[in-house]
Amino acid sequence: MGLLTTLALAIAAINPAGESEVDTNLNLNLGEKYYIAAAAAGSEGSWYFKPGIAINMVDDITINLGGFAGFGIVSAEFETSTSLSLGFGFHVGENMRLEFGYFESESDISVLGVATGVTLDQETFSFMALLDFDTDGNWSPYVGVGVVNTTADLNLAGIVEDTDTTWCISAGIDWALSDSMDFSAEYRWSEPDFALSSVTNRTIFLGINWTF
Repeated sequence: MGLLTTLALAIAAINPAGESEVDTNLNLNLGEKYYIAAAAAGSEGSWYFKPGIAINMVDDITINLGGFAGFGIVSAEFETSTSLSLGFGFHVGENMRLEFGYFESESDISVLGVATGVTLDQETFSFMALLDFDTDGNWSPYVGVGVVNTTADLNLAGIVEDTDTTWCISAGIDWALSDSMDFSAEYRWSEPDFALSSVTNRTIFLGINWTF
């Protein structure tokens, strides 16, 4: 029996139908996105840790001191503050998560016509419900609503402290860095109402999500 005949019989035994089939599908998935913490990597039941920085901007306000320290109604302008922030979240679904956060801000203010060097310190705890929008790329936008508990210390001829709990809204975007880590940028608005004045906080959060 010749070599070619032996080879033909071997092929026929493996593939009796005589069909020659070559699978050219390499399944490279070159266009597949990284799954970020807000999507598949953050599947239902997973947790994530979110350290970062908080850039807090406070709108100009009118403070009614009511005779405190000899003042009446004064206007205040605030400087932008930068501080560390922490977040810890849980994915209740592939596109829904709950997040607990914390940050402090210390804003130097200039009370017009009265004094300078006054500070407004705020300590904020937040609890947010976030809804992610999946895309075909490495990025995912999201929106959120929640509550913030803010304690403010106004250092003006003595410490005036007050605490308020109020609603807040947010919008952000996550950008995948790997299958378990992504960069996050978020804008959040809240307006706690204190005894002396309401304060409008506009905060930008920049951080890294680690899913585990």
